Amino acid sequence: VEGKISDKKELEKVAREVIKENKKAVDDYNSGDKSALNFLMGEIMKKTNRRADFSVARKILEELLK
Repeated sequence: VEGKISDKKELEKVAREVIKENKKAVDDYNSGDKSALNFLMGEIMKKTNRRADFSVARKILEELLK
């Protein structure tokens, strides 16, 4: 994929949007449903046209969900 996004600031912005737009999945994740993280990652990948650096985005998402 052309132009992978690994910029932390950009990915954090996307992750924050995804968290804001998917309250239920965030609540599920915080209740111990780890599959909700995969759903949220899917939303990040969608928003970035699959260009987000998966491991960087996942780390940021996990940080923000703490």
